[in-house]
Amino acid sequence: MAGASLVVWSLSTAAGAAAQESRDTEVIERLVRCIDIEREALRLQCYDSLVQPLAEARVDPEFESESTFQSFSGRDDEDTEVFTAKQSWRLRWTLDGSLLTIELRGRDNALIDIVGNQIGAGHGQSEKSLPPGDYRLAVRAIGDWQVAVEPE
Repeated sequence: MAGASLVVWSLSTAAGAAAQESRDTEVIERLVRCIDIEREALRLQCYDSLVQPLAEARVDPEFESESTFQSFSGRDDEDTEVFTAKQSWRLRWTLDGSLLTIELRGRDNALIDIVGNQIGAGHGQSEKSLPPGDYRLAVRAIGDWQVAVEPE
């Protein structure tokens, strides 16, 4: 049974990556079409429609605490850039959606651990303290989310 779950997880991860690449290609194509719009107001409207989802995905300043040293936000699946934790740390998150899983990955993108899971909207935090090092997060979600990296 575990083998079947792994196959399903692997296929869904590959499908997620392919879907993200398809979304990226679509955004680039739409951006190129905006360039060709002659009327300035319509061209600006075209650009705004592409940027609006990014503006909505920003971390809410009230979500971050004084001790937050890194924060990320997004919608659905996303891999973060590499960040460096110089001391033991934990994750805190909020989800406005239906599902969230946060994978802890090394600089080389190798899976280290699953550090967050949540079903349904709400908030949570990682159960254990994580050691210093260079990491990235692979967020697998349905909906909008925010993640804060905070010292232990």
